Amino acid sequence: SHPSADAMLYVIGGEGTLDLDNRQTSVSAGSFAVVPRGSAYALARRGRNPLIVLAFLAGAPCAAD
Repeated sequence: SHPSADAMLYVIGGEGTLDLDNRQTSVSAGSFAVVPRGSAYALARRGRNPLIVLAFLAGAPCAAD
C-alpha cells in the first residue's frame, strides 16, 4: 500500500491475479488497474509465463528535506 499516492498497473504480458483489498481479479496482457492510495494490493503470476507489469505512482510530490 502507498499512503500518499495512487498506483497504476498495466499488464504488458502474462496472466495473473490482482488481490485488491481482499478481492481477487484476473489480469492479463492489456489489463489496467488503479489502486487508490492506502489500499492493500498484491499481484501473483498464473501459469508458466512471467507476469510483466508496468507500475507507477501518482500523488503529491515528496517534501524536500
